[in-house]
Amino acid sequence: MEVIYQLPAKPEVTLPIRSSAPSIEIDGAKVSWEVSTESKLDTIVLRISGQPLQFDERGVILSTYPKLESLAYRLSTYLANCLLRQTGFDAIDPELVFLRTPELHAETPDEEEKLANNPRTVGTSVRLLWNVRGIFEPNEYPALFKHSAALALFADGLRVTSPFQKYELFYKVIEYFFPEQGKDIDSALSAYALPYDDRFSTSQIETLRHLRNRIIHPRAHHGHASPEALDALREIRGNLRLVQELANLLLRHPAF
Repeated sequence: MEVIYQLPAKPEVTLPIRSSAPSIEIDGAKVSWEVSTESKLDTIVLRISGQPLQFDERGVILSTYPKLESLAYRLSTYLANCLLRQTGFDAIDPELVFLRTPELHAETPDEEEKLANNPRTVGTSVRLLWNVRGIFEPNEYPALFKHSAALALFADGLRVTSPFQKYELFYKVIEYFFPEQGKDIDSALSAYALPYDDRFSTSQIETLRHLRNRIIHPRAHHGHASPEALDALREIRGNLRLVQELANLLLRHPAF
C-alpha cells in the first residue's frame, strides 16, 4: 500500500521555489513539491510505499496507525529541518502531516480489492493550545528582582515555540532553586512543593527529571527524547504544563 500525505507550507512563510523542482527519494519515500502560481512552496506531497494494510476489530481499514504515524512524522521533521538549514525559511510544521487523513493507494491486486470492498477510517487532527493568563499586579515585581536570572529562563520558556526547548528552560528554573543532583532533588523538591500543590510527589518529580535528562542527552541511558520522534513529542506535551506550573510555583514561592 502507498500512503500519501499532504504537508502544507506555513501560510505566513513564503519560500521561493521553482515549479520545475525535481522530486526526490528519502529512505524509500517519494517527495514532491506543489508550487503556487507565485512560485512559492504550497504543499509537500509525501508518498510512503510498501506499507501493510491494517484493520481494526470490525474489519475497517486503518488509514493510519502508530508505526506509520511515527515514520511520517520523522520524514516530515527531516524535510522541515533540511529546508530551514538550507534556505533559512522555517516553512513546514511537521505536526500538520496529521491534519487530514492520508490517501491510500493499492500497490497489488489484493490490496486493490480490499481497498475497494472495505470501509476505512477517516478523520482530522486538532491541535490544542493552552496558555495561562494572569492579572497585572506590578506590586509583585520588586520582590522577585533578586531572582531575575530564574525569571529570565521562565520568560524565554514562554517565548520559544519548540516544546522541547520550553521543557528544558522551565526545568532550568527548577535547577536554579534546587541545584541538587539525581534523587536528592526529587525528595527535597517534593517536600518543598507539596504544601503548595499535592501533585508534586517524589515520584512525579522523578518522572519530570528523567524526561529532562532524556531531552538534553543525545545518548541518554533510557533513550533520547528526540525532536523527530513522535512518541517523544507526545510525552513532552503530556508533561509540559506540569513542569511549567512547578517552575512558576517556585517563582511565586522562592526557596531562598
